[in-house]
Amino acid sequence: MKHFERWQDRDEVVGALICGSYVTGHPDVHIILSNDVTWQVRGNQIIDGFLIEYFANPSGQIRRYFQDDFNKHRTMAMVQFQTGHILFDYTGIINELKIEAYAWLEKNYETINKTVLEIKKYGLWDMLDNVKDCNEQKRGDFICVYHNSLS
Repeated sequence: MKHFERWQDRDEVVGALICGSYVTGHPDVHIILSNDVTWQVRGNQIIDGFLIEYFANPSGQIRRYFQDDFNKHRTMAMVQFQTGHILFDYTGIINELKIEAYAWLEKNYETINKTVLEIKKYGLWDMLDNVKDCNEQKRGDFICVYHNSLS
């Protein structure tokens, strides 16, 4: 992949993983840096007509993403690594991160307090009701309300 010509031979780069919708041409690429690196990069690049989103992080940061996602009841980082395809892995760290992603996904979340659960369910219902109202009334802000509710 052309994008990695500038990354692959750098001393601080230890591996890369492609994930996301790489089958449809909208992939995410994680470039794994050695842990002694103190910088991170996130960017987008169009290569051969495809938008590539890339992230360059040390493995320790990836592990913090796993922890943060778990704490927020999300699975984004773990699923990316679990389902991603290793492009290169000079030190074996990406394979380790894939194994850790599987372990995080197997963990059970703490039970949510029943009151909090009911509030969250009401919030979802209220949001859906608002989107439906906007659509039925053909309001000009429907797209904004729709996208806001998705986020």
